[in-house]
Amino acid sequence: QHPAFVLDVAHNPQSVEKAVEQAARIFPHKRLFCIFGVLEDKNYPEMIRRIAPYVDAFWTVTPESERALHADQLAVEITAVGRPVKVAESIPAAVEEVLGIAGEEDLVLAVGSHFLLGSVYRHFKLDPFEVH
Repeated sequence: QHPAFVLDVAHNPQSVEKAVEQAARIFPHKRLFCIFGVLEDKNYPEMIRRIAPYVDAFWTVTPESERALHADQLAVEITAVGRPVKVAESIPAAVEEVLGIAGEEDLVLAVGSHFLLGSVYRHFKLDPFEVH
């Protein structure tokens, strides 16, 4: 399917960096768009520092958890490293907006939390126990 859309539950600096590196390696792309949402107890400044060089634009979202970091706060951190960022009103809204602008040669990566991916799976009506 084009654009390629990768979901990864990585949620610490090392795993998020590997997720972005591997997705970029496996799926050659023109631009990489990242839907990013994390829990507040994670080291999100370090995650951002590690993945920002790979990402052309971020969409921040608030995962469905009481422990979630609000998308606005995440966007402030991303802006500080000089990357374009948009705060999405919801995870489905971010997915639809990114897919609306991504071209066939682009890559979309949703990463940062199990809660984020659960919402994406529900949005697409996917079974998380099947390979897609």
